[in-house]
Amino acid sequence: MLNFESVVDSRNIEERIEELESDRQDLLDILEEEETALDDIEPDEDNTDEFEAVKQARQALEEFDKYDNDGGDLKKLVALRDDVGSSEWIDGIDLINEDYWVEYVEEMLKDIGDLPSDIPYCIAIDWEQTAENIRVDYSSVEYDGDTFYFRA
Repeated sequence: MLNFESVVDSRNIEERIEELESDRQDLLDILEEEETALDDIEPDEDNTDEFEAVKQARQALEEFDKYDNDGGDLKKLVALRDDVGSSEWIDGIDLINEDYWVEYVEEMLKDIGDLPSDIPYCIAIDWEQTAENIRVDYSSVEYDGDTFYFRA
């Protein structure tokens, strides 16, 4: 989800976490319903269908929880949220991908008016050094092999 984006808003991540948690809870509810139905069967009845339903519900939950599926995404996103650890997460924190950092700093400085928008072509700004200087005001977090900067 995040690796291909330049800037990610924590509210979007939180929304995805809630969606995945809801999907997992739905699978847990189905498993519980199937297990309850199995408990209600008389011992002398044919309960092959009920056993199969429980088995399928367990398999669906196990598949969801695999690291390379939604359950893995859920665990990684929750870990990211915990690593950021900011009370401002719900209100929105921008996570800036390291690959976009220099461009982000340039755009930010122009947007807030610290630099005129019509800088003459003969003036050269070392944006890499500027971005490095500004980075001291930001924290970083790793997610799925990428580094993201944030300020909270």
